[in-house]
Amino acid sequence: LLAGTQAARVPRVRGDPRGLSAQPAAEAVHIRSTKGVVAGGQLPGGEPQAQRRGALCGRHDYGLTSDQGRFDDAQALLTQAAQAEPGNAEVWVQQGDVMRNGPRDLAAAEQAYRKAVELAPGHAGARIGLVSLLLERKALKDAAAETDALRKLPGQHATALFLDAQAAFQAGDDARAHERVQQVLKSVPDSPSALQLAGAIELRTRSLLAAERSLTKALQLAPDQAPARQLLAQTY
Repeated sequence: LLAGTQAARVPRVRGDPRGLSAQPAAEAVHIRSTKGVVAGGQLPGGEPQAQRRGALCGRHDYGLTSDQGRFDDAQALLTQAAQAEPGNAEVWVQQGDVMRNGPRDLAAAEQAYRKAVELAPGHAGARIGLVSLLLERKALKDAAAETDALRKLPGQHATALFLDAQAAFQAGDDARAHERVQQVLKSVPDSPSALQLAGAIELRTRSLLAAERSLTKALQLAPDQAPARQLLAQTY
């Protein structure tokens, strides 16, 4: 994943940017990670994510079940939901989330996200989940195509920039990654995931003071970011 002499020392930065949007700083949205990069984020409506997921999907409570780590129970509920509402794209998005975060069945997760995109091409969460997964699978060409589709959706410019930055970082293009993540931070200066990615880029390019600033702010906003803490320790 990481190129250069610092590759072995820099933890992988992997976040789920659902909810990131080009809002004013006072309304900036924190990004929820699927693997602990940023925990406990908020959606644009200001509601906890588990609450928002339950509302989006009606009677089903698998969002809370999944957040509690009960992935088998969540999967059972999702299967029932898909049978009852096969055309509900949000059900398939959550199916992808559960398969990605629980059993780590990335092929099944990708299939679920693609089903959601097929049902609702304008569903930003489906597009973001798919791009994030493709980046995790290092399918950079496919991720770029899906990011372009996401960029065309209303309010998703900053999210697309963040995903561009992640892809560039993964490809070892630090200049492009830095340019993209700085554009994100102009729109969403209090995003812990964007700050952590900025810090990782700055650390890899040996801009240690800048990395320290970015990572310190990320931890002030989201103190439970273990990867950010690991990166920050490498700046000293």
